[in-house]
Amino acid sequence: DSILGNTQIDAQMAVVTYSGSRYDGAYNDADLLQEWTNQKDTVNNVVKNIAADGGTNCEAGLRTGAEALEKSRTDAKKFVIFLSDGEPTYYYANGTTDKKYPWSLPYEAGTTLGSGSGLDQTAWERAILQVQKITGLEGFYTIGMTNDSNPTFLTELKGASDATKTGYYGANDTDELEKYAPNGVEWKYDLKEVLAEPYQSYYRATG
Repeated sequence: DSILGNTQIDAQMAVVTYSGSRYDGAYNDADLLQEWTNQKDTVNNVVKNIAADGGTNCEAGLRTGAEALEKSRTDAKKFVIFLSDGEPTYYYANGTTDKKYPWSLPYEAGTTLGSGSGLDQTAWERAILQVQKITGLEGFYTIGMTNDSNPTFLTELKGASDATKTGYYGANDTDELEKYAPNGVEWKYDLKEVLAEPYQSYYRATG
């Protein structure tokens, strides 16, 4: 509300969700639920209707978020707010080295692989690699939304970004997260400090 509800800020947001399933086709673990908009109520309604579903393919969410950023305004300062309620459990096959057995043909690129439940080290590494591909950001922030989120992973994730400002914050639920705003915790107010120009932001939550 402090961003889209502020008439002095020329802001837009988009919303990406991500989950994970081995049976839903290639490159199909994340969705752009809301394209760029400056309508506060539209964004709030989309976020309120997000429901958990499947595993956690962080790479997928970051990949779809990067695609959304490519469609943003060229003059905008860009921020990513990455929300997670779990650990990385799925990742996309790269189409070259990912195989069932050393002698097998590679999985088709975009095929969902991984443990599906519990931390998957390759899923962790692929998410880090995907963050490194996203350049030109003003800010990249990660937020752990439950006790099941992995602070080590989310800290490493934000550290992999070349954004001017980065941060990790943990919150067990949305009420706890709201406590940050009145006290001026940086993840929210850092965004406001650099608004000399228009900016766009996207955020997402896991399934």
